[in-house]
Amino acid sequence: MSLDLLENNQIWNHESLSPQMLNAIQSSINGGIIIADIDYDFSISFISNECIEMLGYDQNEWTEKFGITPSAFLLAVDRLVVQTTVRNQLEMCGKVHYTYRVYNKAGYISWVLLQGSLLTQADGIERLCGSLTYVCDFKVDSENICPIHKSYYRIPLERLGYILFDYDIENNKIYLSHTIAENYGISSCFDCCSESLVEMGLIHPDFADTCDRAIEKTRNGSSVTYLTIQLFNKYWVEITIANLHQYGFGSSYALGIIRNITSQYKKEKKLLTELEYHKAILSSAIHIYKVNVTKDTLIEGHEGLARRFGMAPSNCFSECLSWISVKWVHPDDAGYLVDGLSQTSLLAAFKNGRKSVTLEFRRAELGKPFMWIKCTINLLRDPGTNDVMGIITIKSIESRKKKEAEMQYLAERDSLCKIYNHGATKSRVTRFLDSEEGQTNQHAMMVLDIDNFKSINDTYGHLYGDNLLTRISECMQDLFRSTDILGRVGGDEFLLFLKNISTPERAIRKAIEINHLSQTLDNAFETNMSVSVSIGIALYPSHGITFEDLYHNADKALYEAKKKGKNTYAMFNDGVKPLHCNIKDCQN
Repeated sequence: MSLDLLENNQIWNHESLSPQMLNAIQSSINGGIIIADIDYDFSISFISNECIEMLGYDQNEWTEKFGITPSAFLLAVDRLVVQTTVRNQLEMCGKVHYTYRVYNKAGYISWVLLQGSLLTQADGIERLCGSLTYVCDFKVDSENICPIHKSYYRIPLERLGYILFDYDIENNKIYLSHTIAENYGISSCFDCCSESLVEMGLIHPDFADTCDRAIEKTRNGSSVTYLTIQLFNKYWVEITIANLHQYGFGSSYALGIIRNITSQYKKEKKLLTELEYHKAILSSAIHIYKVNVTKDTLIEGHEGLARRFGMAPSNCFSECLSWISVKWVHPDDAGYLVDGLSQTSLLAAFKNGRKSVTLEFRRAELGKPFMWIKCTINLLRDPGTNDVMGIITIKSIESRKKKEAEMQYLAERDSLCKIYNHGATKSRVTRFLDSEEGQTNQHAMMVLDIDNFKSINDTYGHLYGDNLLTRISECMQDLFRSTDILGRVGGDEFLLFLKNISTPERAIRKAIEINHLSQTLDNAFETNMSVSVSIGIALYPSHGITFEDLYHNADKALYEAKKKGKNTYAMFNDGVKPLHCNIKDCQN
């Protein structure tokens, strides 16, 4: 049954492995069992009759010709590669799965698959134990060996970045060189069908139909077949399959050439995407202009520009830009527009690698009010003249700006009183104090609190309390200028920031007015409830120069006002003064 070269005549260190079981294992595979030492030549310890017969020998012939040296029946050009690959696989994972070529007795090259793993046997030695399976044959006849196995064809092409493979049409097999197979971690021989290619992870299922059509076309005798697919879900390749029957190789062989086009494919895809993007931009633009930035010249669109804005016809881009910015652009945006689209700025932007410049500004046209405009200029170099060119697209963003303003308004407003919330109040006061106007004049911060508000809520309900908050905020809005800042910063706490007051007395007068108006709310609600407020005042810059300092000191003054009996105002570091005022007091 087998040629056993081990002295103790045992294969695996497993007592339950009977001869019957061994026979069953050997008969279930298209080949046989082989055991080899892990030495330099992988000396054979055991090889089954099935392996020997698969290669056309009997036991005596095999022993006489090869003995225990397996490398003797390997192709000389493959010997070192096979031994190195098998050794590396065993060292890395303790297993081997490798296809290689051997000579058979009839003078053919047989492709065999070696599968196995390292096992420790009864003698304590670790050996490679596995199976040797027949794959297919190639005759050792130069007329029937495909060009890929001839180094003078393969080496120069692979050095140029091409991958070559043989396609055995009769057996529907693909053969790769050992080097390529090892580089990509795949078998050097596999079935040429989409199912096998998908299972190997070589192609994505989406390309299965493309591969099947190319295979069928080649099998039907097409002299050259082309296809473009993605391999390993990573590399885009262009594959050319040439039938070799016209070159004297018979009708059963084809040569395949794989060219990596990933970089080219990505560039083409990017170009198509950009073209679609520019097409979409142009379709939504209300006006389009073409500019030679290097020569500061309007190439297209200047006639319509002159007509729309009532200017003398001119193709000088800078002149047109200056005219429009002075006459038709909002004063707050004019300088920003001229600077952003000046010839100097555009050339500098292009030099620094920017492909486009976008500006948003308010612009009017003849007989129309200001509207928000988005101006984008896409920059590119003319390959003929080397000039920097620009395509300007003008789009209306009025609806977007209105939505943004509405969203900003809602984000900054207290939902109940419709005045600024705490965050917006702090942000606006801080921004003003950082400005030149804020740092050169005197201002006042007032923190106001409704007296006994919790008791009011508990007695009359939260709906009543909410109504009271709303009415007081309305009263304060009537009392203060639109330039002053008014916000609700807590449950029943309000902050008022008076800009540019001439004297502290102005803040005191406003505190008296607020308290008087709050007391008039008694009758408005038709209850016996008494409404009053307490107010703390801090001055800029005497009591602080930041929002935090002013708020902290105004809050301290408020605490003093509460402590002295409420219904009062208090100036920080200025004591507490009762607020028993009437209309006459306010008028005085």
